[in-house]
Amino acid sequence: MNKKVTAILIGIILLAAAYAGFVLFQYQNSMSAGNDDQIENTSNADDKDNTSAEDGDFDTATSSEQENTTESDKNDGKNPQNTTSNNKKEEPAKPISLPYTIPGTTLVLSKIDSYDGIFLEDGSDKEVTGITTIILENKGSKGIEYADVTVNQKGKELKFKATDVPAGKTIVVQELNGTAYNKSDIYGCTAQVAELDEFEMSETMVEVKELENGSLEVKNLTDKKIPAVRVFYKFALEKGEIYVGGITYTAKVTDLEPSDVRVITPSHYIAGSSEIMMVRVYDTAE
Repeated sequence: MNKKVTAILIGIILLAAAYAGFVLFQYQNSMSAGNDDQIENTSNADDKDNTSAEDGDFDTATSSEQENTTESDKNDGKNPQNTTSNNKKEEPAKPISLPYTIPGTTLVLSKIDSYDGIFLEDGSDKEVTGITTIILENKGSKGIEYADVTVNQKGKELKFKATDVPAGKTIVVQELNGTAYNKSDIYGCTAQVAELDEFEMSETMVEVKELENGSLEVKNLTDKKIPAVRVFYKFALEKGEIYVGGITYTAKVTDLEPSDVRVITPSHYIAGSSEIMMVRVYDTAE
């Protein structure tokens, strides 16, 4: 096992431990008598990731299916400190409490915290210390293809991108710029979201199997040449209940002849710790 895979596995283990701490905190909070369930951003433990990278016959960094198609960023509400027409100051904006349902979406911001380990969101796998991470839950009945999330932390905007989040699942996402964690109040959270009815697997055209060594076997089930196949995958914990990193990796196969079988070894795919999210076929090899 090479050093990069080992480092990623250690990062995933750390994320699992942090998430376990978060779940325990939720349970203890729900059992406490009389008090409202409210997860403050003062507890510590969490882990993260997000964006998208492409491996396969070659490696590049892309984002979920829409390669750099990050839609527009969005602004959180800034603290309105203006005066009204009668010269009375408006009340300062109050911090939000967690968990917080992001307006207009099915996403719930469950936690924000610090993380040390591997940075996943740009595919670089560099070591980071003390960066900001969030936990998001998709409470809806549809999958989320991508979500551009902005968190307003005392006037400072933090950016997160989560891709390919199935309905009812949880994802741990790192701040896109690796911004250091600041234990301060949150004054708003917004998101731009694209939903999917289902994650396409193209099972009538191709078959994808995981091999023991972490390679993937891709078979053309048709009697026609397929110019390109992309396999989208993520790091996953708890048998796909929790996804690690907003990033979705992509492995690409080109010029797959009828009934042809191709074995590829995606650079970020780890047997037992990765999950195939989508399989798409294309009319061109580009």
